[in-house]
Amino acid sequence: MMLSGLKHQNVVSFVGFCDENKEKILICKYEAKGSLDRYLSDPVTLTWTRRLHICLDIARALGYIVISKALVVY
Repeated sequence: MMLSGLKHQNVVSFVGFCDENKEKILICKYEAKGSLDRYLSDPVTLTWTRRLHICLDIARALGYIVISKALVVY
């Protein structure tokens, strides 16, 4: 299974990529709630509780990827 075929609430779906000349672009599915960096860059809403939830969600997503035995290129 390829990473693009994974379906999980904490994994962004990849649509495709571009590797032309010296440009490399990943094309991801649009996420209505925005990207993780939006949450990480706002010190007002980034409480320790929120940080813990983010860490747990990331751990769940990584666990899902490992269990699914997806072909992942790091």
